[in-house]
Amino acid sequence: MTKITTPHDAFFKEVLTNKEKAIQLLQQYLPSEIQSRVDFSTLVMCKESYVHADLRMQISDILYSIKIDGESGYIYFLIEHQSKPDKRLSFRLLDYTVQIIRQHLKQHPESKLPIVYPMVCYNGVISPYPYSTDLMALFGDPVLARNVMFKSFKLIDVNAISDDELLKQRHVGLMQLVMKHIRTRDLHIFVQRFLSELKLLAKEGESDFLFSLMLYIINAGEISNRDEFIDIMTNKLAIPEEKVMTIAEQWHQEGHQEGHQEGRQEAKHEIARTLLEQGHSVDAVAATTKLHPVEVVKLKEEVFV
Repeated sequence: MTKITTPHDAFFKEVLTNKEKAIQLLQQYLPSEIQSRVDFSTLVMCKESYVHADLRMQISDILYSIKIDGESGYIYFLIEHQSKPDKRLSFRLLDYTVQIIRQHLKQHPESKLPIVYPMVCYNGVISPYPYSTDLMALFGDPVLARNVMFKSFKLIDVNAISDDELLKQRHVGLMQLVMKHIRTRDLHIFVQRFLSELKLLAKEGESDFLFSLMLYIINAGEISNRDEFIDIMTNKLAIPEEKVMTIAEQWHQEGHQEGHQEGRQEAKHEIARTLLEQGHSVDAVAATTKLHPVEVVKLKEEVFV
C-alpha cells in the first residue's frame, strides 16, 4: 500500500466533503449567533484553496459557501497539523478571509461583501494552544488597535469644507483647496482669487511647494490665459525660471501636436472637397480619406452650396 504524503489533508477532506458530516461539525462548533442565522441546506463545498503551496504539507483548508440570513456567506475551515503552532495564525486567517471576499466579488461584482467565518482545527504537539485567537493581541497596543482598526475610515470630503476653513490649514489647506476646485472651468481665475495667499508662501521661500501646486493645476485643470499664468509663476510667486520654462516647453509641445493634428485634418478635408467636386460618392470619399460619412456630407454641402 502506497503511503499518503499528506494524510491529514486526505483524511479531513474525505470526511468533510460529505455534506451531512460537515453539517454535524458546524452544528457542534458554530457560535449560536451564527448557527441560528445560517441555512444548512444551502451548504456547498467550494473548490478553492487559499493556503500557499509551500504550507500544504502542514495545513489544509476547506471553504463552504452557505446562506446567512438569505445572503451569501462562507465558513472557512482550517486544519492546522503543524508540530509548531503559528503565533500569527489570526493574521493569516485575515489574509485568507480577504482572499475569499476578493474571489467572491470577482464572481459576483455587484454583490455585497459576504460574511466569512473562520474556524481552525488544531492537533499540534503543544497543548493547549499557546497563542491568542484574537487578532488584536498581535498589535503592540491591543486596546488602541481595537479602538481604531477595522472601524469606519476617516473621510476628508474637501467639497464639504469651506474655502475659508481650508485656508486656515496653510500648505495642506491649499492642497485641498486646489483639489476642491480642480474641475473649475478656468483655474487661472482661481489662482487670481487666492493670489495673496500664494504670494505669502512665496515670501516664505516655498517655491518648490508652489511649483508642485501649479504643476498639478496645469496637468489636471484648464488654463485660459497661459501667458499670464506663466507671468504669475515667474514674477509674483518667485518660482525659479528654469522650472517655469519646463512648463512653457510642455505647453509648446502640446500646441505643436495639436496644430499638427489640425493640419492633418484640414488636409483630409481638402482632399475630400476635391473628390466631391470630381463627382465621387460620399461613401467612396469617406473610405479614401478615413473621414466619417456624416463629416463628408457636411463638406459636400459646403462644396455645392
